[in-house]
Amino acid sequence: MMTYKEYLKATGLKDSMFAYKWWRIEIFHQSERDAIRFMIKNFQDREI
Repeated sequence: MMTYKEYLKATGLKDSMFAYKWWRIEIFHQSERDAIRFMIKNFQDREI
């Protein structure tokens, strides 16, 4: 799972709403298991 910064570096896009929207779309197109793991990780990060 790529972070937003890694995604910008990999695609060469500038930080913008356009790039952010495409990064979100990329994440949602990952396998469901990856997406769920990503959500759980984000939730755990927020708890700390």
